[in-house]
Amino acid sequence: MAVAGEVRTDAAGVGRVLAACARIARETPGGIEARVHPAMVPNNHLLAKVSGPFNAVCLRGSALGTSIYYGRGAGMMPTATAVVAEAPSRSSR
Repeated sequence: MAVAGEVRTDAAGVGRVLAACARIARETPGGIEARVHPAMVPNNHLLAKVSGPFNAVCLRGSALGTSIYYGRGAGMMPTATAVVAEAPSRSSR
């Protein structure tokens, strides 16, 4: 995520890190509402520790509470692995 260094410094000064966050809301009459945006995440939140080729998903629900899923999902090798894994199912269509 390309963000000016001074913005990152400001975030660090208030105990936060900048992270690219996606939000998917409930289905609306026009479809599913989704967006991706930079967000200031508190340093003590698990999502603040995600870096490099790793991604994380934080789910919140009334029955589930909060659940976080973390693993490789970005970068050359994880992307190549996903493409190769998908190829057999695509070729049979």
